[in-house]
Amino acid sequence: MTKEVVLVYPPYGDLVTEAEGILEPLALTYIAGYLKKYDIPVSVIDITPENISLEEFAEIIKKKNPKIVGIYANVPLVMKAVKVAEAVKAVGKDIKVVVGGHQATALARESLEAFSCFDVMVIGEGEQTMLELVGELEKDLPDPHKINGIAFRENNKVVITPKRALISDLDSIPFPARELINFSNYRPATKAYYSNPFATMITSRGCPYHCVFCAYGKGTCRLRSPQNVIEEIGGLVQKYKIKSILFYDDTLTFDKERLTEICGLIIKNKFNINWTCYSRVNAADFDLLRKMKEAGCRLISYGAESGSQRMLNIMKKGTTIEQIKKAVEFTKKAGIQTSASYVLGIPGETSESINETIEFAKRLNTTYAHFNMVTPWPGTELYEQLLKSGMIAKDIWKQYAQKLGMHIPTVDLDGLTMDELGRVSQRAYKQFYLRPQKIWELARSGASFFKLKSYLLAFKAFLRIRAQ
Repeated sequence: MTKEVVLVYPPYGDLVTEAEGILEPLALTYIAGYLKKYDIPVSVIDITPENISLEEFAEIIKKKNPKIVGIYANVPLVMKAVKVAEAVKAVGKDIKVVVGGHQATALARESLEAFSCFDVMVIGEGEQTMLELVGELEKDLPDPHKINGIAFRENNKVVITPKRALISDLDSIPFPARELINFSNYRPATKAYYSNPFATMITSRGCPYHCVFCAYGKGTCRLRSPQNVIEEIGGLVQKYKIKSILFYDDTLTFDKERLTEICGLIIKNKFNINWTCYSRVNAADFDLLRKMKEAGCRLISYGAESGSQRMLNIMKKGTTIEQIKKAVEFTKKAGIQTSASYVLGIPGETSESINETIEFAKRLNTTYAHFNMVTPWPGTELYEQLLKSGMIAKDIWKQYAQKLGMHIPTVDLDGLTMDELGRVSQRAYKQFYLRPQKIWELARSGASFFKLKSYLLAFKAFLRIRAQ
């Protein structure tokens, strides 16, 4: 009989502020749901929301006695994943540690060379790969060469197997196995803090665009059918009494006809939910926005990225300043709150373009704004450009794996010192949020308990940013 597979999300409590969400580990619950479909026993341990120590975690592993432990890791979490893997190996050195997520996809070879506690890296989507891995590792003489989309060691060398094709039919993937986690442990980010219980969903995978700083787009986007999406929403409402949903798609509005149908079905089924989503400014259609509002959409987060058209072009964003203005205008007119994110510090950035972005954000006056110093993530076009030009070191990703090691200046810019760049985000937040107009606007809209709580948490987070 196949032993239980244990899937783990590493601890991350010291990397988030109170204003940030504690989101359900969809990557793991999707894999768990897929394994359950094939009658493989599986459990999910989310260390931070479950509030367990590594010592307590090790005791759980000792009792479960698994043959395989799967760990999620993006770059900022990799050192946390190492601690988890070391705890597993201390319990049983023969337990196979399988690592997935962005760290494994972008840095499979580097990770195996750096961390002896990792045995297998899953590159790309994990559902089919984990199913095949479990079947192979259960054999007396497993042959990992048979499995596409993994990396492993053999004779002290790293072997990377052929790339695995993406899953084309997303409707074929079972819903996340949310029954394996404690729903009360999770909360949305403050800007989406409307009501609980809260859930996270994705209705698509990938993004059709090619922004130089993004590690997830890659020019492909696969969509779930409206009926499949509505079935999951119905289950969330009926089983978990969900009142709020964050749609975590890169661009929920990519296919307007599909989203219009989804909204129509939400309305038809009388799902009394509030929801938020992400979108691109060139995908904002007023008729669609009105339908979204009717279906419960309360806030849309746009990737504005810059107030300089020159910088948008450098980023290969594929949008214009005019499109940003119209998207925000239409969204406000539809009665939906707005959030805009801005990326600062990409080579080509100047003091003038930074000031241009801050002033643009103030004029745009979205409900919320986020100003992030760019991080050249491995696997992005920006990372490869900077690596090739010698502007960053090959192992710079190790800096991002440290506390507060991301969204800090890593690239020298002409005319701007590192100290000046380090203060840019703080200055942008201060100028945007500490305007009398914005203070009054937020105070006036903070009537509900959830929104009042969200603003208090956000203000505490802002003070923490200024103190760094």
